[in-house]
Amino acid sequence: MSDQSPQNSSNLVGFLQKAYTEINSNISFGEAKNAALITLNSVLFVGLLTKAFNDKIVLTYGCLIAFISVALLIPMIISLLSFRAKLGDDKGIKKILVDKMAKKLYEKHKGSTANYLFYRWIYLEYVYEKRINKTQTYINTIRNKFPNSTETVDEYVAFEEEQLALQIKDLSAVAFGKFALFNTAISVEIWIFVILAAIVVFVA
Repeated sequence: MSDQSPQNSSNLVGFLQKAYTEINSNISFGEAKNAALITLNSVLFVGLLTKAFNDKIVLTYGCLIAFISVALLIPMIISLLSFRAKLGDDKGIKKILVDKMAKKLYEKHKGSTANYLFYRWIYLEYVYEKRINKTQTYINTIRNKFPNSTETVDEYVAFEEEQLALQIKDLSAVAFGKFALFNTAISVEIWIFVILAAIVVFVA
């Protein structure tokens, strides 16, 4: 056994801990972005209805108000889905939206530089890709970056590595889901308002 095995194993654990911390930060940022969108749209929605009823313009501009309300509510609902359970436990519309985003990004991902600390790269490589082809596990790939770490006889360290790698993979799915839903919500909101603007211009 190499004399450097314990040191390399320690470096491997440190690398995994860094990935774990970074992905947790990504999750918090994703939640903040979704919360900001929900808050902004809620304020606009309440303000719109308050203005409409106070100025008694509901009957005159009822269709327009309804259209704007839908434009605000649909993205809010999509963002709210990001606060549900982690991706692996989800079904229905959330899974459909996240998978659609993964499929869109996957082709670009295949030619990208490996980034073992980035949630999106980890998710596409070790969660989404695994559904299509058999791929090496995240922990084995990382161990190849620290060759001597596989020679360690410390079962506790090996177990810690495995557990960290599993958590990283799960957290990457959570982070990917949150950002995918935020991006989808923003896209839907933009498209609805673009359509609204086109209608207004056409009618005018």
